[in-house]
Amino acid sequence: MGDDVDKTFIKADEFEEIKTKFEQTIIGALREVENQIERTKKEVPVWLIVLLVAFGWNEMTLILYNPLYFFLCAVCCMIVYVIFRLQLVGPVTSILKEVLKKVQSR
Repeated sequence: MGDDVDKTFIKADEFEEIKTKFEQTIIGALREVENQIERTKKEVPVWLIVLLVAFGWNEMTLILYNPLYFFLCAVCCMIVYVIFRLQLVGPVTSILKEVLKKVQSR
């Protein structure tokens, strides 16, 4: 093959432009995958570990599988949250102490 035929299909500056766009696309795709992995990581919530330690396994399964106990536990948690949120811990404890004094005096 004696003839010098230029066998390049694209010019060098076009190649660099395509290469840069490709690298940016790949970097963007990798970031998206990393973000998706972070979002889908499954971790056991701290509140579930605390409940499991407080109640034990049998009581925990009872609360989760019985709607009445689950509802009662949810209402109690909401009441405790409201008491702490409104900073009513002091008045509630004093009321409970008075109630316990009345019950013990009978």
